[in-house]
Amino acid sequence: MHPSLPVKSVQDLVTLARQQPGKLSYGQAGLGTASHIPAEVMLGAANIDMLQVSYRGTPAAMTDLLGGHIDLFFIGTQIALPLVQEGKLRALAVTGKERWKGMPDVPTMQEQGFKDFNIVNWFGAWLPAGAPPEIVTKLHTEIVRSLKEPDVQKEFDTLGLRGVGSTPGDFAAFVAKETAAAQEIAHRIEGRKK
Repeated sequence: MHPSLPVKSVQDLVTLARQQPGKLSYGQAGLGTASHIPAEVMLGAANIDMLQVSYRGTPAAMTDLLGGHIDLFFIGTQIALPLVQEGKLRALAVTGKERWKGMPDVPTMQEQGFKDFNIVNWFGAWLPAGAPPEIVTKLHTEIVRSLKEPDVQKEFDTLGLRGVGSTPGDFAAFVAKETAAAQEIAHRIEGRKK
């Protein structure tokens, strides 16, 4: 969030947005992106109206956020941290269900009253359907081993990432759950726009 906005928490933001419907703005770097979805979920959950400003990617949105031309933008922790430390931005919340080690004083959205808010970027390793089981097992074993290496864990902490290394079956179930949740969010956003 741009530091000129007189808010210190998500609840402060909600209060201000309710006092000034449609006046505060948020950037999104493309429909369905990591900057768009959390903003839309927050707006819907809080029942507030903010002006959406669309950008062709994060750099243009960040330029306008830092210049005070938009009020809010959801960005990754690794981008936010130095800007928050320099006082150029104010962090209101992290969108996952746990606080980030890099900014331990920044509460989660859940801690600020958004009980089901858990939106994080995730990554996975994919193989073609029907890949030989021995290759799946070998790749899984090596990924899990690498995620446990101290250097990898240290770099993940720096970037605000958390290595999981779930089984292929658990990952498939996770992807199915995330897909269903994304579809529900898309339907809610579409319903609010009508």
